[in-house]
Amino acid sequence: MVRSLAQHCELAEIGAELITLRLPPAHKFLLGKAPQDKLQSELQLYYGRPLRLNIVLADTATETPVERSRVVQRERQEQAIAAIEQDGFVREVVELFDATINESSIRPLG
Repeated sequence: MVRSLAQHCELAEIGAELITLRLPPAHKFLLGKAPQDKLQSELQLYYGRPLRLNIVLADTATETPVERSRVVQRERQEQAIAAIEQDGFVREVVELFDATINESSIRPLG
């Protein structure tokens, strides 16, 4: 739950004692005392100083980590499909057997 909370947030502001994250209202179900406390603790460890966490419900101005991950995954999927469609052997088989490529079965490597 903490990971989901962090991945759906956007950094709004970081100061000496306060870090403010923005969470889209559609994900307010991720808010809870325990996940917020754990995230605050992890942020304090990461920054090496005491920090108070403030999460505001508001639309984000930039991509959240989870949105960025989806964009990267979609780009990788499109590249994999293009590589299959451009492969000489695959094109030959498709033409020879009047076949089609099932794009939903294509997965990027790695």
